[in-house]
Amino acid sequence: MSSLSALSSFQIKHDLVQKIIKDYTGLTNSGKRIVPCWIPSHVNIPGSKRADTAAKLALCLPITSMKLPACDIIPRVSRFCLKELQDIWNKCMENKRHSIYPTIRTALRSKTLSRCEAVILNRLRIGALKQ
Repeated sequence: MSSLSALSSFQIKHDLVQKIIKDYTGLTNSGKRIVPCWIPSHVNIPGSKRADTAAKLALCLPITSMKLPACDIIPRVSRFCLKELQDIWNKCMENKRHSIYPTIRTALRSKTLSRCEAVILNRLRIGALKQ
């Protein structure tokens, strides 16, 4: 919603807004019809209220112009995502695969096995292979 507001009021405080307005103008001048619309992204998603609250609180924080190279941030984001996935996986104790793959990383399929072979191997490990 804030992006649409920035675009409709031509608030060019960020380079990205300026680029979008430039691209939008170029496309409309070439005969294209573009209708920006807002799509609520947090509808029926658990934790959306907490995410909205956190986002609103972040608006009060000072903005820094310090730029970080991707090589510094990507490993941290990857570790964070892996931890979140592991937390979710840990809540799936009744899942038979959890007993043979207690950690997310061990569940990654071997590149030497086909998908079919990996499925058969997993079923053998959990005792669910049908004759």
